[in-house]
Amino acid sequence: MGDDIASSRRSDDQLLFIMDQAAEWTVNGRGGIALGLFHCLRDALRAVFRYDAAGHHVFAVCIQPGEAIIIFREQMVRVTSSGDIEPELPRRDAA
Repeated sequence: MGDDIASSRRSDDQLLFIMDQAAEWTVNGRGGIALGLFHCLRDALRAVFRYDAAGHHVFAVCIQPGEAIIIFREQMVRVTSSGDIEPELPRRDAA
């Protein structure tokens, strides 16, 4: 198992390089359940903020098919801050 996880990791710089390339990315919650499918890494990482704000625990962001790249929480935080990704939280209407 350790070798599979190690081979699916990428450096922060590698992820920043592919940030806007077209690919299928899933945002996964507990138990590996896909919370959403996105067409570039930037959109998937932005969605992490929305899922967190809605109370969903995000476990990983994975490229599909086959989860050849898996990004865990610690790296999500680093890459989002390095990639100038602002949190896009849901707007609440004033009552």
